Amino acid sequence: MRSFLALVASLLLIHDIFLTVLQADNVCLVFGLISITCLARQSRAPSTVLSWGAAFFGVAAVFAKLHGAAVIGGELLWLTLVFGWRQSAALLARVVFCSAAWILGTLGLAASPRAIWEHVVLIPMRLPWAPDLLERLNLLRLELLLMVILPGLTILALNRLKVLGRLSHLLASGGCLPYP
Repeated sequence: MRSFLALVASLLLIHDIFLTVLQADNVCLVFGLISITCLARQSRAPSTVLSWGAAFFGVAAVFAKLHGAAVIGGELLWLTLVFGWRQSAALLARVVFCSAAWILGTLGLAASPRAIWEHVVLIPMRLPWAPDLLERLNLLRLELLLMVILPGLTILALNRLKVLGRLSHLLASGGCLPYP
């Protein structure tokens, strides 16, 4: 119940500007929060429904905006470090199934599946993303260091110190430690 209340409180704290204009970022944020809440609740009391909910809403976050892939990646990393690779593999299988269901459902319900395929796959294939990948990575080396490498090393260090296991119970309890 505390995790649900934390989710509701975080949604109520969203600034008014985000509620007046519907953006893909807002939808991605909400679906990501729901996915993380499902996963946190599932880790405390194992439930197949919550695990499927985490996968479903994680994929919905990705479909709303590609940045939502960070939610799924973070969930997989957290599951691997705290509970082992089997839990992570189970969530990954659910994510793959939910992705296929979303894609097939979208194409099946669309008035013109060919137009969706063209706009989602064919046109982006022709865009010049990065002519020289190494040059692009060199330009972004500071951002990569601050946003990818340092957080990754921090997570690995916390895992080695056995801090993540203790923090996961705090997360699963909705951020409140039980009274002794």
